[in-house]
Amino acid sequence: MMKKLFILFALGSLATLAHAQTTTPAPTTQAFGKVDKADLEMTACDFEKGANAEVLFNKGSVFFDQDYNIVLERHIRIKIFNENGKDEGSMKIRYWGGNRAQYISNVQAETINLNNGVVEITKVDKKQIFYQPVNKYLTEMALAFPNVKPGAIIELKYLLTANNIGNFPDWYFQTNIPTRYSEINTDIPTYFYYKNLVMVNQPYVKNTETVKALANVPSVGKEPRMSSLKDNEQRILYALQTVSAPGFHQSYSDSWTKVGENMLDFDDFGGQFKRKLAGEEEILTKAKSLGSDAAKISYIFNEVKKNMKWNEDDEIYTEDGTSEAWTKKTGNSTEVNLCLFHLLQKTGLKVYPMLVSTRSNGKINPAYPNRYQFNRTVVYFPVDSATNYVLDATGKYNIYNEIPRTLLNSFGLKIDKENKTSTTEFISKNGACA
Repeated sequence: MMKKLFILFALGSLATLAHAQTTTPAPTTQAFGKVDKADLEMTACDFEKGANAEVLFNKGSVFFDQDYNIVLERHIRIKIFNENGKDEGSMKIRYWGGNRAQYISNVQAETINLNNGVVEITKVDKKQIFYQPVNKYLTEMALAFPNVKPGAIIELKYLLTANNIGNFPDWYFQTNIPTRYSEINTDIPTYFYYKNLVMVNQPYVKNTETVKALANVPSVGKEPRMSSLKDNEQRILYALQTVSAPGFHQSYSDSWTKVGENMLDFDDFGGQFKRKLAGEEEILTKAKSLGSDAAKISYIFNEVKKNMKWNEDDEIYTEDGTSEAWTKKTGNSTEVNLCLFHLLQKTGLKVYPMLVSTRSNGKINPAYPNRYQFNRTVVYFPVDSATNYVLDATGKYNIYNEIPRTLLNSFGLKIDKENKTSTTEFISKNGACA
């Protein structure tokens, strides 16, 4: 489900910017609506020739309001160079808005053109900014900038507010187009302690206690054998470790077992394990009559694939619940595979739910315990000490004894409710192994 909000260590103010090796002064940000004529007259990116568009700057400022909500103020400005770059004029931003865990406000957006030497500004009508639910957890803000043409500049500014101190926003310096300047400033109360996970491979333009910065960040494009863009983009992630104030101290450091316990406590995950499926008795009776575990697994796996269609939504929580998804014959990836888990378990097989991350979602960092890294649930079955099945019934051509390619060479979280443990397992062609 959740997009996944990643978190980083900082005390006091921390600013981060990204910068390639250069001897020229780092670019700067500007106030909304104020633009240099030189930027409007630009015809190409000076550090990545042939780029269709360029992020002139992407600035984030994170602070805590009086109610200790986390607020991200973001301001991004993009230059369009040619017809292909006009695709940047349609933006979609996802956030955890289904239960008001986050919400977006104070949106400003406009297109700036140079028309016969005169600066022309076309503001986005707020009635043309749409907020649409993706599912019961995720919401998407979508807008299209008007009057976008080669030479135009588009800019967007908004506030993203989170009501949980653990939901500190992640920050990506790198995107599919080059970025001239990217900055994240954070102002964190001294009694909040965040752990940092910094993935930056360029030298900082500035590196002090309060400000860190990189500029002229090249684009990242898809390449053969690449796992995902997210795995290769320069970024910083945040994880809340402790809150320590006079007379109070609490640790928020997660372990994988704690992550598993929390998942089991959610009705949209652990609460679904024993939900009865319509007509399951007939399937279970047939499965129990088969002679081997392999035959039982093969039969139930194919029954789930035959009876359910994946709706292309990858989440680690159920949307409608397994019973309703089974009746409707369609569901998200977790609904499909928790139906599989339920039937296999009722047959008497020792199977486990496993959280995984698909290839496009990015690889799991086993040293960074949190559920937000995952985007799908599958079923894990240890055949013996050398062989394990990772079962995923979402794919039309998937088979029970072959791990889908999209899950290979990453980690999954096996959740063992009976023994109250959760462990990461590496998923390889020979099965998932510790």
